[in-house]
Amino acid sequence: ESEPEVPEELAAFLFKARRGTAILTSLLLTLAVWLLARLFDWRLATLTGVLLALEPFLLAHSRFLHLDAIVTSLLFPSVLALLVGLEKGQRRYLLLSGALLGLAMLNKSPAMFGMGFAGLLTLGYGLWQKRPFVWMLRQGLTWLLSSIAVYVLLWPAMWAQPLQTLESVFGTAFFYASRPHD
Repeated sequence: ESEPEVPEELAAFLFKARRGTAILTSLLLTLAVWLLARLFDWRLATLTGVLLALEPFLLAHSRFLHLDAIVTSLLFPSVLALLVGLEKGQRRYLLLSGALLGLAMLNKSPAMFGMGFAGLLTLGYGLWQKRPFVWMLRQGLTWLLSSIAVYVLLWPAMWAQPLQTLESVFGTAFFYASRPHD
């Protein structure tokens, strides 16, 4: 049997899109390695980077333009940047973390779980380090505002009809979560 012919335009588009996904994934993996080195050391960060670069699930999903690979590639350095920001006390990492989560949420709405996760991580870290509640609140708000800013600024529907847009996002999410796939 022969495979069906794919128009050249579609094949060229897919190649460019796959190349873009590969470049984005590589850049985000490099960022993750750099953030890991800020938390630990370069040997551990490099080993982690090599293992992630060879991880079959991530490779397969990014090869087929699956949004889960992009979301994963955004969420991992987002969490790492949050940890660096909390540990080093530098806001730029909190802002980077929030921005990466905002981008992840723009790709797929399930990435919104990162908001709750980051809140719990900030709270847990603050309690572990015996930080005052005001410190935890300030760190959390810095992070939260950057994620919301990216989400709103990069999605024009949020400029025009923010409540209806969010209602649609959550309505669709609840619809798919409450009905099994065929």
